[in-house]
Amino acid sequence: VTHGRVPTAGVFPLASSLDTVGPFARDVATIDRVYRALAALPGAAAPRPLAGLRIGVPAAWNEFSATEPDVRRAVADATALLARMGADVVAIDDARLAPWGMIAELGGAEAAHIHRRFRAEGRPYGPDVATRLAEAERVTPAVYLEAQRWRATLVEAFADAFRGVSLLVTPAVAARRKRIGDDLIDGEHYRSVLSWFSALVNHAGVPAIAMPLAAEPDPRPDVPPPSLQLIAPWWQEDLLLGVAAQLERSGAVCFRPPPIYLG
Repeated sequence: VTHGRVPTAGVFPLASSLDTVGPFARDVATIDRVYRALAALPGAAAPRPLAGLRIGVPAAWNEFSATEPDVRRAVADATALLARMGADVVAIDDARLAPWGMIAELGGAEAAHIHRRFRAEGRPYGPDVATRLAEAERVTPAVYLEAQRWRATLVEAFADAFRGVSLLVTPAVAARRKRIGDDLIDGEHYRSVLSWFSALVNHAGVPAIAMPLAAEPDPRPDVPPPSLQLIAPWWQEDLLLGVAAQLERSGAVCFRPPPIYLG
């Protein structure tokens, strides 16, 4: 959801310039209904044929060494399917559209500001969160301003990309699971691996949707399917949901309950 589209009143803040409310659901129609209820918007998104759409693949962003081979392959297959469905898929060669930038400094400084009073009161925090907040409290105003300039450059990069394409496509996550107690995934810290393809979206404030791909189920019961992320320009949720609905109708994406499922 575009940052600011849905009110955050009543939501405990983490970082005010990043906090966004959006739905999770089993199908696109439910996501659409909940999104419109949250944003107080009428209507419903109809499936949007892909013919005539230009979809960009940001090269630097997608070339992440920690992306699992199965994820990379499944997203490549899905991108090829977009082309067969009529989309014009093009590569975008813009080094600005790639993490990591100053994500930690910007979000961390805002989170530290929110929690400063609680920490001064001696409220209890877990060691991991306390360490991260202590690091964030050391971000100076000068560094925070530099991080804001970095974000302005990032927004410009997205705006430049969307002058030539209707949507961007990436994996939703680079790795499909993280074991409790393990800080590394394929040699990278798990936070960067799990947020590599979502953090830039959050910092740019653009809407995106993540959808599980209808790939062959992994023989390991604790491994979810690879997933695709579609990113739209600011305020273009209808386009995003319409294309998502078309992909769901085609069978390219679908919800599958995990092996142990109570819903």
